[in-house]
Amino acid sequence: MVMSPDSWCQVADLAYRLGAADILGYGLGRQAAGTAIVNRLGLPSLPLTDMRVWRKSAPRGSASLTEFWSVPTLRAKANWIRWMVIPSPAKIRYMSLPSDAPRHRLLGAYARYWRNLGRDLGPGAAAAARVVKSRQRLAAGGRDGS
Repeated sequence: MVMSPDSWCQVADLAYRLGAADILGYGLGRQAAGTAIVNRLGLPSLPLTDMRVWRKSAPRGSASLTEFWSVPTLRAKANWIRWMVIPSPAKIRYMSLPSDAPRHRLLGAYARYWRNLGRDLGPGAAAAARVVKSRQRLAAGGRDGS
């Protein structure tokens, strides 16, 4: 261990003051040595569904794919895929164009969206699969050790 227990106490105090104690607890809890620190300090931890976890630790697209796997019906999954593959022009404008962009730039924005979707699909799917398996282990009474 690099830091003394007293130092971790100071770090936890600062994290509480900054409103980041749950993020600290999540990060430390992902390591075997950190779990003991989390337990000793009584730090809270973020659930895997919290978007702050995804933004900091997962490839782009993995949160969306995990959302897809949690959609309950086949019809809803098909609808989800449709909106991911062919999003509305309003979504594309919101995501990648300034509000005053001319209409002809929309096609280029779609092309960039599809390029990024294809690029992020593999790493995102792998990360989402790990989360889904982790949720299944937790639901079966296991510990999230991934």
